[in-house]
Amino acid sequence: ADSLNYEEFCAAHLATLCDTAARQAKDSNGLGKVVNYNNLIESLIHDLIPKHFMGVESLSEEAQTRIEEVSGHYSKGRGKKKAVWAEDSQQKEDSAWQEMKDASSMYLQPSYMELEELQKSQ
Repeated sequence: ADSLNYEEFCAAHLATLCDTAARQAKDSNGLGKVVNYNNLIESLIHDLIPKHFMGVESLSEEAQTRIEEVSGHYSKGRGKKKAVWAEDSQQKEDSAWQEMKDASSMYLQPSYMELEELQKSQ
């Protein structure tokens, strides 16, 4: 760890978290689900809540609408920080410096790809 710069250390740490998630999903006998954050609401509405947790084919329109409504609020916004959620992934990606991008490609990309493949196979 002493030879890694901050970006490499952070990316390697995130990779260990992703690797652990992948290992746990594989060892869960179908109980663990891998979900890409980019598809979280869609996955909640059409798969996780109805099929995985409730054992039904689909949610009512009312339930779907409620999930979509609730998902529009910033998850960390409680009390004085309460706010409407706004997509900022592209802004964060655009502001990433080259060392961060390089470290992510080197250390984190393989773990991410494994999680993506696991999601496809569920």
